[in-house]
Amino acid sequence: MDFKGVTYTCTQIEDVQLFDSLPSILQDFYSDLNGLVAFNGGLHIRGCVINPKWHSLYDAWKGKNALHKSYHSLKPSDIPFAQDFAGEQYILRGDYVYSLDTELDELSDLEIDFENFIENCIEDPLEFLSLHPLVQFIEEENGELQPGELLNTYPPYCIENPTDEYELKAVPAHAQLKFLAGVAKQTQEVLDFRNLVVPKINF
Repeated sequence: MDFKGVTYTCTQIEDVQLFDSLPSILQDFYSDLNGLVAFNGGLHIRGCVINPKWHSLYDAWKGKNALHKSYHSLKPSDIPFAQDFAGEQYILRGDYVYSLDTELDELSDLEIDFENFIENCIEDPLEFLSLHPLVQFIEEENGELQPGELLNTYPPYCIENPTDEYELKAVPAHAQLKFLAGVAKQTQEVLDFRNLVVPKINF
């Protein structure tokens, strides 16, 4: 698997119990590569590890930070195996991959299986993963995403922004996911997104 821009890899399977519970297609992948961060932070595939928590598939799937606890569109059986640079989640449900819009709590069927998902990521990551904001952050703002970080965009894309200008900031993954869950909770409660009150992540 020829992933480009790899900034983090993991090979040793620490969480054997979780590994044994996975479908064979994920077991085959993890037997070769127990997750990684690729495309300079554009894609993070979680692994069967205990630590670090930001890389733990268990933590995102079954742990106290399990994503299905924050998103109504997810089932406990959905496997959040990956995320993009901003925290949009990629979910394995049965044999197919779905994308979760973490600002709107909306799940979309990509109509591809796991193998096709990996192939599309490798063949055209810029378009398939919509990496344009990350490219802007790296090339125009001289930014960098470290392993365990995600790109926070303010204001969130779901809010109408007449200026079309966004503040981009690298933040810890847990902070970004908490931020997105807060946005999603509000978008489910209000009809007019102009009424959203979304505080910045300050570090």
